[in-house]
Amino acid sequence: MQATGVLAGTQTVARYNFGGTRAGQANFVANYAMAGPGGVLQQDCWNVSRVSIPEKRWACLEWQYDGTSDELRFWADSQPLRDMTVIRRGDGCVPGKYGPDGSGQWHGPVFNEIRIGWEQYGTSLLPVQVWVDDLVLDGKRVGCP
Repeated sequence: MQATGVLAGTQTVARYNFGGTRAGQANFVANYAMAGPGGVLQQDCWNVSRVSIPEKRWACLEWQYDGTSDELRFWADSQPLRDMTVIRRGDGCVPGKYGPDGSGQWHGPVFNEIRIGWEQYGTSLLPVQVWVDDLVLDGKRVGCP
């Protein structure tokens, strides 16, 4: 899941991403990236959870992007993933890429695009199947049934 927009007063595109990483097991991960004019990467940061992504079953996943407060929150099956909460800054950044102001802060844009689906970086021999059902977008938390 990805929410994208342009940072106010700039030409910098900011992306909040939510997905998973496989480091021994598949864990939830948040990613934040900013790209300036011409698509030049300015920041690539992350926040990794200790919670594994549910496999071979339906799960209710919720995420909240608050660009005005630079906050990101997650819930899995109605339980908050507190180690996935990002308030202005995550666990780390790719060395040498700390944003246009040098802070490493996850600056929230006004979001103008949301993507839901699968995007893979690198190669994998593992088959991947993701199903999405009952998608809801709202300005407030909806909750799981």
